[in-house]
Amino acid sequence: MQHATADAGGHERIIVGNIGIANAGPFRVAVLAGAYSYSIMVPGVEQGMHSSITLKALPCGQPVAVILDMDKQTGDSNYGNNSTGSKAGYPIDPGADLKDVSE
Repeated sequence: MQHATADAGGHERIIVGNIGIANAGPFRVAVLAGAYSYSIMVPGVEQGMHSSITLKALPCGQPVAVILDMDKQTGDSNYGNNSTGSKAGYPIDPGADLKDVSE
């Protein structure tokens, strides 16, 4: 994960970079924010490319953690760089039932 920024509407965006040696197929992103937790499906990111993901607005001050490929579907060689946020490293069940809000 490259970094997170906020847009004018207060929505957070994360920039996902594929620094691996192969294309990453579809994967699910977990947004952990207490009762506001949800997931988003990402169609994939080509090798060497970046993708911007816009997160839903959350209550001000809500601690958030983002975990990429929470189901470990991409064959990533380094899952240690797939999380960020105030609860980064928070253990997640790969089968977690998070509401999918993909568009």
